[in-house]
Amino acid sequence: MQQCVLRGIAPDSPFCKTIGSALGTGIALTCLAPEAPSPILWQYIVAGTKLNWRGSAAPDPDPESHRGEIVIDLFPGSIALPAATRRWWFANERGEPVLAPFVWAGSFYTEPYYFSVYLLEDSPDGPLILGEAHLTSRRSLAELLSAVAETCAALLSDAFRHPPDERRPHGVTDSVRPQDAMGAVCQMLRGAVNRRYARWRDRLLAEDWAIGQGSASLTGLVTKSKEPRAVDASILGPISWRAADSPQRYLADPFFWPGLPDRRLVEEFSYETGLGRIVALDATDGRAYALDLGFDCHLSYPFTWSEAGDVFMIPESGASRITRLFRLHRDRQPDVVCTIAEDMAIADPTLFRYGGLYWIAFTDTDLGVHDNLCMLYSETLSGPWRVHAGNPVKRDVRSARPGGTPFSHEGELYRPAQDCAAGYGAALAINRIIRCDPAGYREETCLVIRPDPSGPYPDGLHTLSVGEDGMAFLIDGKRYRTNSAALMKKLKSRLLRSR
Repeated sequence: MQQCVLRGIAPDSPFCKTIGSALGTGIALTCLAPEAPSPILWQYIVAGTKLNWRGSAAPDPDPESHRGEIVIDLFPGSIALPAATRRWWFANERGEPVLAPFVWAGSFYTEPYYFSVYLLEDSPDGPLILGEAHLTSRRSLAELLSAVAETCAALLSDAFRHPPDERRPHGVTDSVRPQDAMGAVCQMLRGAVNRRYARWRDRLLAEDWAIGQGSASLTGLVTKSKEPRAVDASILGPISWRAADSPQRYLADPFFWPGLPDRRLVEEFSYETGLGRIVALDATDGRAYALDLGFDCHLSYPFTWSEAGDVFMIPESGASRITRLFRLHRDRQPDVVCTIAEDMAIADPTLFRYGGLYWIAFTDTDLGVHDNLCMLYSETLSGPWRVHAGNPVKRDVRSARPGGTPFSHEGELYRPAQDCAAGYGAALAINRIIRCDPAGYREETCLVIRPDPSGPYPDGLHTLSVGEDGMAFLIDGKRYRTNSAALMKKLKSRLLRSR
């Protein structure tokens, strides 16, 4: 049995219980309470959250007793450990311990709206990354702190279940941030104001999505630089936009219908029903018809795939917890090829081939709405589809959730994804896939496309579909506007909850 010592939290604290639940059986976990007292304000803030480390005291034995064990040190450097002991710790991108008081305060509901957590291991050459996650900071303070605790627990569980084959250097040495309570209060107040503004905007305004088409090549924009390049959608050239024919609906998630240049598949969302459906649109005469897929739930993201003269579609039907592969027909309704998964809340399923296998990238909304990437794989389109052993293979609100059609450039595959740090569908991220096999997955973000602030849809982008020739693309854009039907639906929902 693996011996693991967690220094800095009480054995009966909520944080220790969160980590213990994530690790499960097979790992002997010992929690040791912190030696030094923490600021009263810090103790007050974490009370009632899963990050709360307080509880009954547990004496810390002689450091020599940790020899040969893994010690997760929440406040690294506070004690010298034997040479044979592995020391793990949690840090942010600057190398500051994420559980030190107020380290997260500057990220709370403040641009760029995410907070990074790295699980590191000491080495002679500096800290090495065992796992990382980037979670949105656009939530209440209690929700953010609980999310940090859950993320730390998930990274520990991942590291024990599937140790990484390669350990990248973190790039900085560990440091302890000064405990500036007054500065933290100012930062939290600023975040609270931003949160209040965003909540009122969401209450009074509604999202309005439209689909657009452009004719630029995307391959010239992707690079292999260490830092992702950030651009706005104006770099894509002129985009011809099409909105829904009623203010009570919108169009989103556009995909090409392979073999039919003028036909598109899109999500048509109705504010009156609160549900989306899959619609086929004719780009020349504007005609449209809905696809009958046998679901009575919300449908979206009609991802298409062409092979051996057949055209297939995998729509998002996660609300039913069933995901199916359909074969499309030009003049009649689709038929079911196979059931890909059952009892899984799959969002934005995206099909591609890599390493001789079929892959479906998706977000498991049971784990999080925007911040995880999971994988299924199979030898054939009809399955059986297997769950990747490392799911989720990525935890990053900036580039995990799928956002369109993967495309090739210079022999490498690029995967569009959503950047939801600043909100759902805030921007698009283009990731270069480095490794994809049943034992591991790795990608790096090389390009971020933000909405054109001077365009008609300046508030978001979240789907990018590339044409078969690589020279045409479909995209969707978001703006906020007043919508009476959406506002009334929100008011009714709030009244029902209050009752």
